[in-house]
Amino acid sequence: MRGLGTCAAPNPKRGEPVCRGVGKNSPLRRVGESRILIPALAGLAQLVARHLAKVEVAGSIPVARSMHSSEPVHIGSFHMARWPSGKAEACKAFIPGSNPGLASNARTGHLQRQVPFSFKHRPQEAVTTQTPTHFSPAPSTHPAPRRDVYLDFAAATPMAPEAVAAMLPYLSERFQNPSAPYAGARAVGADLEDARARLAHVLGARPANVTLTAGATEANNLAIAAVSGQVLVAATEHQSVLEAAAARDHATIPVGPDGRVDPADVARAIGPATELVSVSLANGEVGAIQPIRKIAAVVAAERARRLAGREGRPILLHTDASQAAGYCSVNVSSLGADLVTVSAAKVYGPKQVGLLYAADGVRLHPLVRGGGQEGGVRSGTQNVAGVMAFACALELAERLRPRECRRLATLRDALQARLVREFPWCVVAGPRKAANRLPGLLHVSFPGLEARRLVILLEREGVSVGTGSACAASKMRVSHVLSAMGVPERVAAGSLRITLGRPTTEGDVDYAADAICRVVRAEAARMGLGEVRDA
Repeated sequence: MRGLGTCAAPNPKRGEPVCRGVGKNSPLRRVGESRILIPALAGLAQLVARHLAKVEVAGSIPVARSMHSSEPVHIGSFHMARWPSGKAEACKAFIPGSNPGLASNARTGHLQRQVPFSFKHRPQEAVTTQTPTHFSPAPSTHPAPRRDVYLDFAAATPMAPEAVAAMLPYLSERFQNPSAPYAGARAVGADLEDARARLAHVLGARPANVTLTAGATEANNLAIAAVSGQVLVAATEHQSVLEAAAARDHATIPVGPDGRVDPADVARAIGPATELVSVSLANGEVGAIQPIRKIAAVVAAERARRLAGREGRPILLHTDASQAAGYCSVNVSSLGADLVTVSAAKVYGPKQVGLLYAADGVRLHPLVRGGGQEGGVRSGTQNVAGVMAFACALELAERLRPRECRRLATLRDALQARLVREFPWCVVAGPRKAANRLPGLLHVSFPGLEARRLVILLEREGVSVGTGSACAASKMRVSHVLSAMGVPERVAAGSLRITLGRPTTEGDVDYAADAICRVVRAEAARMGLGEVRDA
């Protein structure tokens, strides 16, 4: 076919292939080192359609079979003698619409068909080829996963659509500073206070007792700074609590093998200088729900003893409810806590938004000074958009709580049962009793395997999970939570934290279970481990 031409040996001056038989202004004039796939003109497609009965794809190069011959006639056989990588490849020219028999792949936008290779230097073999319908970079060396399954909701949750809708007006037309004196700003300030009241309602508190913060870390630091005496913290607390306590006189409360605090240990740990006890409502790594109400009774008894003995030193109870909100009641009266932290980011709200509840009589000391917002406790212009979304998200989480807890517990139990059945040697951490465990969290260890490798391999399968071992950067440091629970390092190093969320479906869990089983089997074989081993 005249005018189509082929690319011969490289031009010695330019180091590029030379396309012969191509007009000066033709789009097929020259293919350089940019590896661009050059589409043919529509007129060329019509010309080919008149002369050919059928067009197929061979080795990603369009070829045609003549009506009178079974031999393939190459349409765009531009053989590249030199690429930047130094390997010869084929320059591909695609004629859109030339073969209605090609099936379109809806996911990749490519056309696919089983055809034989016709490269002269390769034997005949059946392959599935893909012809790009648009300019695109070179494909990844790893095939794209069939499904993307996110199972790390303890780390971050996507914003609920309702929360997004609630915040949008305050990112545009209702942008005014709530502390300003004019009408538009006063209206925004009124909306902010309405959101505070809604947050307080979920907590069963008065709006005046709610301080808005830039997330749970700030709220925890604010709670620890409320006292000047000794602070008692559970050994499994979040780092924001542990680090804040470490900066002052503090002591640690031990936990049991299931990650729970024994209230009797709290009573024994309280000393004459103790002014604050901090125990999270639920642990975000192994899912242990703490007996906060019983711990509150211990603190209340110590407070009564001090009052009876005319001791002036106060004692307060703080609980970080960030991981528990949406799964446990955060009603402050039911909890019996004097200070409660809640994070928007864990209840399908925005990141960097949180609150600290402080009971009447508890005086907070500011960490951030400035304009005196939040009653002088937390200076800085309030994040109105974030707070509006937070109020919406927390209300929604509380409304969905009974149904979601049942649904997630069912899915989690099914996943756990599958993994335990497939790998009887795996170790499930956390409380055994359902009432003492977050419903959507599964912490499972595969002794002898390395969690970081498992996470990477699962990511290639399209499954995103967290690690229970929490190896810090290049340091092989076992999670302080697992360490406090007495989990052996060999077991802790192979830990995965799998957390389900509102978008998780039964199909997601099934897909993730299959992927985990494939990856763990492959890694066990690579490590030379037997099918059944003692932990």
